[in-house]
Amino acid sequence: MGYKSPIYRTWCGMKSRCQNSNDPRYAAYGGRGIHVCRRWQSFANFEADMLSTYERGKTLERKDNNGNYTLGNCCWATKKEQARNRRNNRWVVYKGRRMILSAAAEKAGLPLTTVVSRMMKGWLEADWFKPRWAANEDHIRRQPHVVLVNYKGKMRPVSEAARLAGLGPNIVNQRRLRGWPETDWYLPNEGVGRKRSKSNGHA
Repeated sequence: MGYKSPIYRTWCGMKSRCQNSNDPRYAAYGGRGIHVCRRWQSFANFEADMLSTYERGKTLERKDNNGNYTLGNCCWATKKEQARNRRNNRWVVYKGRRMILSAAAEKAGLPLTTVVSRMMKGWLEADWFKPRWAANEDHIRRQPHVVLVNYKGKMRPVSEAARLAGLGPNIVNQRRLRGWPETDWYLPNEGVGRKRSKSNGHA
């Protein structure tokens, strides 16, 4: 490709950030001990090693972010692939495989913001990548202050059951605490008086 090619510019940038202390990026590369190997001090050698795998739009990536620029430690990668190899990425284990958090969220079919939100709220790691419906149910069950009731064959928080029944948030819980039979908990307000009167023996 020669000295006006993208590969040549990549080679120049690699050497500058590792060997030129005036380069703005030097502190993150040469300043922390990242070196360009002796063979790649020559552009001809770098081009001979890396040209065959080069694809337009990709940039030079080190597989080990703490390793040097060598043939065994370098490849061409997209910006998305490079972002996944940053030093400050959070590494997790998803289905037995170690990967960065964003990759695990993608494989789980969840937005990264959802997973991060669960982490920040103190959810157990076992719940981070569950589908939303399953994770919410499991997380609720682990909270001792949340009371679950049976509504249409499914265990739900009292407030959710009341909402689905079209009742105020405290109605179901009040009926439950007053010892009403479970069959009466979700009766509409306009019909509950008549049914309760009959059940108590009043005409």
